[in-house]
Amino acid sequence: MNKITLLITIFLLSACTTPVSEQQDCTGLTALNVLQFNKESHLFMKHDAKFYRRYGMETASMPTTILVQACQNIHDGSKNIVMYSNLWGRVIYCTQSVSDSLKTYDAFLHWAKQPATDRQKTLPQINQQLSATQCTDSTAPKSDAPWYADIEWSTQEPLLISNARNPSLHGMFSNQTVAFTADEIEHLRNQIFKYGEQK
Repeated sequence: MNKITLLITIFLLSACTTPVSEQQDCTGLTALNVLQFNKESHLFMKHDAKFYRRYGMETASMPTTILVQACQNIHDGSKNIVMYSNLWGRVIYCTQSVSDSLKTYDAFLHWAKQPATDRQKTLPQINQQLSATQCTDSTAPKSDAPWYADIEWSTQEPLLISNARNPSLHGMFSNQTVAFTADEIEHLRNQIFKYGEQK
């Protein structure tokens, strides 16, 4: 991460308005620059020839900055993790407890670390497991689970895909979302674990 990106990230984490109620005491936990993903083609946008020929490689390669906040209820002390972005309007990926967040990411990482042939075979099972994920807040359609696993068709990378989307985006952008690699989820999981251990 270069100095300019780091400064922007620090500013966003410190200055952003949290999308939760005032009964939460929230602080910036981490930020991730993740790639855009086309749910229809199963490709990162930068690998989707139809998309980058139309909109250019710069647009296709532009990452989305995901802000992750740790929030503690000032009344009962419960801890939640809030994930959202503000690029083209507020998109809330998921708000859930620390323990539920860890369960979600641990399940994905267990699947992602399997050999490639096993990952393909067990893709339906991990998605059935992820379909039980409950988020107290998300801009994913009510009919969809907040998260699902997929395999990027160009790189064969295991990915955690968000079903949350900005409803104001249309056309080729209507299938656009964000995809987290296993390394990004492992970093996020470790940050959440450290926060959950704090008294």
